[in-house]
Amino acid sequence: MQLLLLSVVALGGMYTRAELGPLQESVKASLALSDERIALLQGPALAVPLLICSIPLGLLIDRYSRKNILAVATLINLLATAIGGAAHEFSLLLATRCAIGICAPATMIAAYSVVADIYSLDRRGRATTAIVIGAIAGTAGAFALGGELLALAGKTPDSWHRVMLWTALMLLVPLALTMFLREPPRKERAFEMPSLRAVRKQFGQYWVPIAILLAGMSLVNLADGATLVWTAPTLSRTFGLTTGAVGTITGGAIFLSGVVGPLLGGPLTDFCQRSAGPRRTVVLLSVLALCSIPAGLFGAMSTVPLTVGALILFLVLGNAIAVTVTALTISVIPNELRGVSMGLQWGGGALFGFGIAPVIVASLSSGLGGPAAIGEALAIVCASASLLGALVFVFSRRMFWGAVQRELHASC
Repeated sequence: MQLLLLSVVALGGMYTRAELGPLQESVKASLALSDERIALLQGPALAVPLLICSIPLGLLIDRYSRKNILAVATLINLLATAIGGAAHEFSLLLATRCAIGICAPATMIAAYSVVADIYSLDRRGRATTAIVIGAIAGTAGAFALGGELLALAGKTPDSWHRVMLWTALMLLVPLALTMFLREPPRKERAFEMPSLRAVRKQFGQYWVPIAILLAGMSLVNLADGATLVWTAPTLSRTFGLTTGAVGTITGGAIFLSGVVGPLLGGPLTDFCQRSAGPRRTVVLLSVLALCSIPAGLFGAMSTVPLTVGALILFLVLGNAIAVTVTALTISVIPNELRGVSMGLQWGGGALFGFGIAPVIVASLSSGLGGPAAIGEALAIVCASASLLGALVFVFSRRMFWGAVQRELHASC
């Protein structure tokens, strides 16, 4: 029951984060915004606050009640959505998006932290899968339900106001469910309330596995960010597909991979943890990353079926890697550092996924010959990110294992 409650709360957080997606054209017309300002609401407004607050957020989650943090984050998401829905100025809407940029990921990080204290090492992969699927359902639901609500609200420039206010009312459900969560005792912890000095010292002892997991997750987010932004233009420019066909293909691939990937990564992670511990789990990450290299070339495929098949496989493997990295983080990083480690991963993901990936693909496309080369540029970026991720995991396996083992022996 606790896992279900955590999944629903995470769903609400990710729904809030993605809620502007289907509404942005209505928002643009209503507030007379440029594409640049819409991009600011959808990218930097979510990424920059998280990047700045990733470590403080992690410290809060590591030191204080996760149940209370989940409740407060959900309440702020609700209030920010309601205030944003009533906004008639860009600056106010921007401020609410900044608040959501911090609080929506907070629901995920806190949920992962709770899962680590509820489930044993060999069950955390599957438990993490449930949280990830809840988050994916929230993101997909924001587009599906948001579009329906927008149609129901009427075809007027101001209809998005009503949709966001309705969304705020819906967030009362996950907010109420946080009241039924319980705060489990923290396991695998050396200090009841570690000082910042103790946390800094412990971070120095665990910086190798934290850096490896951060690098691997950042490369996954780099590839995902490039894929989410540039897949639709690639399909349209390369094959001349209609907007409807592109939307169906892209949405279907994201949803399918968002379910299959976690269901693949979670059980495999638990199997590796049971059979040989973290070392085999890092081998699993290496294999998944290596397999994603050829799939990452989907942007340069010559036919629609090949492109779609490779795209789905690439996203499945990326989601499996993300689940495995998260499960490994809450298994080998001590309780005092889990929130900080996951906060850094989310901050790095925001930087690479929202900030760097779209620019790299666009710049590379320009250098290769212009808009028509967007597919080739996307293929180079995705395949290169997969290759670098594989190298990170392959060559750091012994360092990772050695660092973890030294600290496990030191704590015995």
